Amino acid sequence: MTWEEIEMEIEKEEKELKELENQLLIGHVSFIHKNGQEGVYHPSTYKEYKYQFSYFDHKGAVGDFKRNSLQEVARGIKEYGFEACKENELSLIM
Repeated sequence: MTWEEIEMEIEKEEKELKELENQLLIGHVSFIHKNGQEGVYHPSTYKEYKYQFSYFDHKGAVGDFKRNSLQEVARGIKEYGFEACKENELSLIM
């Protein structure tokens, strides 16, 4: 991979993260993983954090992560492999 290709990948990643951050900013809350897990973005239930992302599978709660900025939440959602979806696409948590 050339430096130019690496730079293009970094720019693409940054653009995707910014788009996801904008989706969170306008109120998008539902996400799905290719393994069937479903996630929801919401205000944190912990005082020391502003935001939380909780995810579930057919057996129940799997986990969550807490962050203090939308940029950090967007990065976490992407790193965990979730993608935005419509609420009516969720069957486990809605």
